[in-house]
Amino acid sequence: ESTDALLCADQSMVSLTAWLHATISDPHLWTYSAPDPESVLEDLARAALVEAVSRRPVDDILTTGRSALEDEGAERAERAAEAAGLGLSIQSVTLSHVAVPPSVLASFLDVISAEEEKSRAINLAQAYAADVVPRARGTASAVLEAAEGGAAAVRARAEATATHTQALLA
Repeated sequence: ESTDALLCADQSMVSLTAWLHATISDPHLWTYSAPDPESVLEDLARAALVEAVSRRPVDDILTTGRSALEDEGAERAERAAEAAGLGLSIQSVTLSHVAVPPSVLASFLDVISAEEEKSRAINLAQAYAADVVPRARGTASAVLEAAEGGAAAVRARAEATATHTQALLA
């Protein structure tokens, strides 16, 4: 069992408790490979989890990526145990507790709140744009048509005046 606060890929902290399930595949190696093979195994497993956690964002670890983290932790621990010649076969890593550490919980909740506020502001801005832009286009179109109509009326009066003036001069 190991409990640590670890740094995630997105620079957030996560606290987790992990259980390593292993079987001794070679009793001789297990007995004589290191003076304290249990602490060596614990250090190797912790290092495997640190590396696996450091590659994932905290949201992934807290939600959908937990089983993938357990799998990667077990694979990394297995490779490390083999490289150390401990005579073990790692069966699995089980995360029994995964949470934001209490020391950073307030900041974590502030970040979540800020993200929700950002989403709310974006939604309000999009709703405002969806309301204002079509009305502005409609107003612009009406002004343009009125201007074109006024221009046509001025042109028609000018042509009529020109025709009348030519008729008087002829």
